[in-house]
Amino acid sequence: ALAGKVEWEGTTDTVNPLFAILFLTPFWAVGLGILYYLMYQGRRRARITVKNGELSIHEATLTGARDYVWRLGEIDEIRVNVNRTTSPPRTRLAISPQGGAPAFLLGNRPNDELQWLAAELRRAAGFEKSPLASHPA
Repeated sequence: ALAGKVEWEGTTDTVNPLFAILFLTPFWAVGLGILYYLMYQGRRRARITVKNGELSIHEATLTGARDYVWRLGEIDEIRVNVNRTTSPPRTRLAISPQGGAPAFLLGNRPNDELQWLAAELRRAAGFEKSPLASHPA
């Protein structure tokens, strides 16, 4: 096999290298996809800052970074959103500006961590809203 001579079982015919490449490609693709996913999840970072009357969140992933900035007076609600249409249910931090659509962030964090983070952000922002967007059933 190392010399490039792979034979079909029971015959002396060799396997065409193109056939071997085509046969192995899906396995390599799945393996590389899993490796990319693990690296992507492992490299996710977030920096959250509340200062000078603003809440800013910087999310960095393997493929890029996104920045979100809200004035504290423009934030209507900071809560944990539970999306039950997915299996398992997906929890994420929801920041709702006044009169706008909420931003859903940090979907890769455990529910307990998001609950704590939402409470800390509400406290740091100087207002308290409903502690939970949804209660466990």
